[in-house]
Amino acid sequence: MLFLLVLSSAGNLLYRSHLNKNKPVALVEQNGEKLREISLKDILASEDWVIHKGEEQSVIRIEPGRIRFLEATCPHQQCVKTGWLSRPGETAVCLPYKLSITIIGPAGEGPDALSH
Repeated sequence: MLFLLVLSSAGNLLYRSHLNKNKPVALVEQNGEKLREISLKDILASEDWVIHKGEEQSVIRIEPGRIRFLEATCPHQQCVKTGWLSRPGETAVCLPYKLSITIIGPAGEGPDALSH
């Protein structure tokens, strides 16, 4: 019985350490081209990133563990209304500017099994 308890505790610790290594990454793309890949676990303070496309602009707010469209000059504001993104599989899109934010797993990986 004690052996099973120790084995269970060790498995739980390994699982939790694996989860901590797999923090989400935000992938920001425009016209299908990657503009920036942001490890959300590495962000220590709030940051606003302004993206210009001619007269139009979008402001992306990046905070520890999350990201969102803060402002946009597009007509419908659907990208802004989407709100905060923090989990793999979440996406916000500004169609007029062909700009998207997608939360993926660790750097370079697509959505994980929990996202679908």
